[in-house]
Amino acid sequence: MQCPRCQQDNPPDHKFCSECGTALRKPTTSYADFQPSLTEALEQQSAMAEILRIISTSPTNLQPVLDEVVKSAARFCAAPDASIFRLDGGNLRAEAHHGLVSQSTGFLVPLMRGTVAGRSVIDGQAVSVPDLQVETEEYPEGSALARQTGQRATLSVPLLREGTPIGVILLRRGEAVPFTGKQIALLKIFADQAVIAIENARLFTQTKEALEQQTAASDILSVISRSPTDVQPVFDAVAESAARLCEAQDASIFRRAGDQLLFAAHHGPIPFGRVGEYSMPLVRETLNGRCVLEGRTMHVADLQIEEAEFPQGSALARRWGYRTVLSVPLMRDRVAIGSIRLRRTEVKAFTERQIALLQTFADQAVIAIENVRLFTELQEKNQALTQAHAQVTESLDKQTPPAKSYESSVSRRLMCSRCLTRSCRAPCACYAPTPGCSPGSRAISWSSPRSRASGPPTTSR
Repeated sequence: MQCPRCQQDNPPDHKFCSECGTALRKPTTSYADFQPSLTEALEQQSAMAEILRIISTSPTNLQPVLDEVVKSAARFCAAPDASIFRLDGGNLRAEAHHGLVSQSTGFLVPLMRGTVAGRSVIDGQAVSVPDLQVETEEYPEGSALARQTGQRATLSVPLLREGTPIGVILLRRGEAVPFTGKQIALLKIFADQAVIAIENARLFTQTKEALEQQTAASDILSVISRSPTDVQPVFDAVAESAARLCEAQDASIFRRAGDQLLFAAHHGPIPFGRVGEYSMPLVRETLNGRCVLEGRTMHVADLQIEEAEFPQGSALARRWGYRTVLSVPLMRDRVAIGSIRLRRTEVKAFTERQIALLQTFADQAVIAIENVRLFTELQEKNQALTQAHAQVTESLDKQTPPAKSYESSVSRRLMCSRCLTRSCRAPCACYAPTPGCSPGSRAISWSSPRSRASGPPTTSR
């Protein structure tokens, strides 16, 4: 530390000058020295706050968030070019880009260790290369691409979700100037924000899809309850929900009828014949036929080019202009009784979630078929029992004589003693003492002339 009086250099731990004894003062830092760093930190915080604001206002729209992330990353890491790639099977698909390097959204890069982005994803860690153009042995594919685009210094940070890479954020410079440790740490923060945005959109979308699926299932069950004897409204509801929730242009349901598949329901613009009238042969040369015959799900990315495997189905696909097809059998007691099928006009494979969802719709269609069958059988049995009961009742009525009226079959009347002494054997209708009867005479119960002749009458007080 230099003495301000005699300019003598002193050790840094000395408080006084060893030459003249002057008190030594440590150099102070002014606000002007901190202002650039403070301004940069404030700008970084503002950029991150803006990203979080976009995330909150666009829970299902991921693109604006990723666009803002690459823009901020390029600015604060002093890189003229920034990109975000997401893992898509064995490729990295471009999702967002900022800079002069020509790159379109959806651009695919093979996932390999020969590229900086690929190695970052495979190893799950940041990779920084000062001059990618000269790294021909370590990064052969990446070095060739860098020479084409004129880029040199490259930095890649993986997008990690619970420790698993789901993508990468990539910075590129035209000069061989390596990225600093501060810039690498800052890019990791932007990578974390990109993961937050991706996860937020995924969870929101999953919740929305689950709610839509539950609503669709509830609607179908409601239609089943309202149509216990008619399966057509249920088929129509199932086809509409399957096409909408599985993102297919077309959905159709077929029922097995001997060696034919009857066209039972349809939703979508792709023509295929009239519902209830059109049928197709139950053969293995069609996707639907093989699905029913083998009782398993069939999924073909492009049916038009599968002429060797499905000759008839491929011809129909070329005729009606559809390509990707998914067919799920309607299974009852391990026997296929039909199928439900989705079609797309572009080559776009269905996801595992969509396949599982279509299997759920197939189960609901089987429930509807079984419900109608059982309800119809119950109605027929009730009708048969009603007819049998009516026939038995009619037969019994013919065998049993008509019952006499109460007055003619059981005639218990009270007569006085005098009336009973008459020689007339017709029933007497005397219910009270007649004129001439003694007041003290007793009333006698009489049933019929035969009962009078067989024994003495019964008297009653």
